[in-house]
Amino acid sequence: MIAGGCAASQSGPPAHSATDIDPNLAKSDYWFAKPGIVHVPCSDYEALWETAIRVAHRDWFLLDRTDYREGELTTRPLISRQFFEPWRTDVGDAYGVLQSSLGTVRRTIHFDIRRLDDGTYSVTPKVLVERHSVAEHRITSVTDYQDVFSIDRPLVESEDEAGAEVMPDYWYSIGRDYALERRLADQLRAGLPSEGCQE
Repeated sequence: MIAGGCAASQSGPPAHSATDIDPNLAKSDYWFAKPGIVHVPCSDYEALWETAIRVAHRDWFLLDRTDYREGELTTRPLISRQFFEPWRTDVGDAYGVLQSSLGTVRRTIHFDIRRLDDGTYSVTPKVLVERHSVAEHRITSVTDYQDVFSIDRPLVESEDEAGAEVMPDYWYSIGRDYALERRLADQLRAGLPSEGCQE
């Protein structure tokens, strides 16, 4: 009775569900809309564009969308390196390597080149980090075990408690790799011509 009375008298913050978070955090647009942390200026637009392509290729990223007129260059998502791949440099720090070693994680680079008021240009690298989620397979009979690792799964696996469709596998955003963004900026500075491209 004494223990029960003490527990009943304690007050604290209300309990929250593990999924009680802002759904926008899982969207790529949310993270890409956040301002960049590093900017590399240069007076030569062509040099910025070509150097950004070389830097992306150096880290094994393949180009996806290129808009020369708007100054936007985006790579295809690349599955991030794990701890047994020391030759790869597509992850910014040790925490990112650990994260991608414990689960399937991918990264996408977005270079944004903008014209400044003084007539020069500036490129801002942004790196989106996404995690892969796979729904579990339900086994209700001895014949279902063969489909546990099948890739021929239906587009809709089941429905959640609210009746919404649950996809069998999908990618969701978990943040930005700021360490990799800083390293990409350093590589951009090193690859740009010294004339007109010094901070």
